[in-house]
Amino acid sequence: MVCFISQVILLKKNHSVKSDLFFLQRKKNPLLQKEKKMLIVFYVGYQPECNGSDICGKPECRGSELATVKTAEALVSLGCDVHVFGACYNASCGFHKGVWYENSATLQPFMDNHDISLFIICRYVHAFIEFSIKARKVAIQVHDTIFHPAYNGNMLPSNAVPLVENVMDMVDHIAFVSDNQRSNLQE
Repeated sequence: MVCFISQVILLKKNHSVKSDLFFLQRKKNPLLQKEKKMLIVFYVGYQPECNGSDICGKPECRGSELATVKTAEALVSLGCDVHVFGACYNASCGFHKGVWYENSATLQPFMDNHDISLFIICRYVHAFIEFSIKARKVAIQVHDTIFHPAYNGNMLPSNAVPLVENVMDMVDHIAFVSDNQRSNLQE
């Protein structure tokens, strides 16, 4: 599981590329050294029920969903408190393999009442429109060749690039799965 994390490519604000997610590694992360548990929240937008217990192995569990589940489980093994918010319904919400899976309708109250160390937006950048993001660090995890522009049944203009450009001062990291994705989005 940790091998997956080390393969992600990270683009920092200054556009330098790192080959590991240093903020997820206990020995290099000052946040993890100072805290007993780092609170990490994933927002997965409209992905099919991404709950870790029964989604994996089903046809609707593709790369993005599997990457989120496996990364969340790996972070728990590093001692983090991990919550995944998305299209989770009563029967599938809950606690699976150390990760809390919750409906995104409860995300804003959660952010308002918790000190979130890292907020990771998986694919769906409409999170900047829909939520008042409250976290010490914010990352966008790109799983597609573009920032995912879906929002309330419509597509954001210009593949959401203007939105991302306008919120870059809030974003600490952009994680890519491949060099190809990084190159496409840097253009």
